Amino acid sequence: MQLKLKHLYIRNPILMQIIRFRQELVGGLRAWFDGNGFTSVDAPILTLVSLYEDETAVQLELHGQPVFLTQCAGYYLEAAVHAFERVYNIGPGFRAAESESSRHLVEYWHVKAEVAWTELEDLLGMVEEMFRCIVTHAYGVVERLAPDLRVPFQPDRMLPPYERISYRQALERLEAKGISMKFGDNIQGERQLSLASDFQCPFWLVGLPAEHEPFPYQLDPDDGRLTLTADLIAPGRFGEILGVAQKIHEPETLEARMRDKGKASDSNYDFVRDVHSFGCVPHTAFGMGLERLIRWLLGLSHVRDTNAFPRLVGRRFYP
Repeated sequence: MQLKLKHLYIRNPILMQIIRFRQELVGGLRAWFDGNGFTSVDAPILTLVSLYEDETAVQLELHGQPVFLTQCAGYYLEAAVHAFERVYNIGPGFRAAESESSRHLVEYWHVKAEVAWTELEDLLGMVEEMFRCIVTHAYGVVERLAPDLRVPFQPDRMLPPYERISYRQALERLEAKGISMKFGDNIQGERQLSLASDFQCPFWLVGLPAEHEPFPYQLDPDDGRLTLTADLIAPGRFGEILGVAQKIHEPETLEARMRDKGKASDSNYDFVRDVHSFGCVPHTAFGMGLERLIRWLLGLSHVRDTNAFPRLVGRRFYP
């Protein structure tokens, strides 16, 4: 019932405190980025290209031209990072895939950043430092502004550095739990949650299968079936909250990956090719779901509870 009456339920004291917490958290994130030399870059919401498969993106037609609602700002930040070297964006994303899990919304907010002259190891350290600030900041916000909310963990136990496990180690752990998987399978959903049950604080799952990752991500030179990527997974039943990747900077490698993903013949990606053909340097990127982060920090049951007016799969968009 409360979802149908969000225009009234927003007056609920607990929801009000969650919304205030969200505001303060976004302010803390922006302060971290600004204090570490990042430039905020606004990216288009209407775009000609999708991040993953077209079927998972929201498609429209505008002035006779087919377009997508953005899934993330990645392609545009990749262009901007070659001007500013450190860039970020906090903006909306849209998802058409019909998943009714407690971790998905049709409309969500995404925190994206790209950093020039870095490799995966550099970015892992930078993200961990950001999380050190986020966790400490979140705890302070709850104490100061949201006394009815509870951070469901001891903040000092959630501070980095975080343990790392490889994709192969993850398969071995799941096999020991009776969950059979073949090399290359995606570790998502209940598989990921089963893996997370072994941990008491966030952990890195390093080296995700190339088959399931977007074409701009660098392949592992030691095993081309994997990518130079990692997901930060929260303990318990919260799942992935952030992903990092070392991105391709050589035009020839990009072209090969685009062929692998069936994108080579799509001229809408020509601007991505241009970025790689004119002075592209080694760079990395990370993306984090804002609602997923808030859900974990506050121990909420569903990402819908982090948003004043959530848009959920299978529900009429009202109000």
